[in-house]
Amino acid sequence: MIDIGDILTHEGEPANPYKGYQTGKVRSEALGRFLRGKPTDGLTFWHAPSCGGAKRLTEPPPVMPEVVDFYWPERSPHAQ
Repeated sequence: MIDIGDILTHEGEPANPYKGYQTGKVRSEALGRFLRGKPTDGLTFWHAPSCGGAKRLTEPPPVMPEVVDFYWPERSPHAQ
C-alpha cells in the first residue's frame, strides 16, 4: 500500500522525479483523475519515498484508506 504523500506528479518525464513536481490543487486534481483511471493529459506520476528509489507509476496503486475516504466517499468504510 502506498502513502499518498509519496506520489509525485510531473508534466512529462522528469530528469529527477524528486525535483520540480506539482503541488497543491493542481496535484490534488491530477492525482484524483489518475487514481480514478481517467486521462491525465501528459502528466506522469511517481512513487517517490523519502528514502529514495523513485519509480514511475503506470497504473493507479493501492493507496491508504484515508485516500479512499477523500476521493471516493461512496466507497468509504466510514460511509453511512
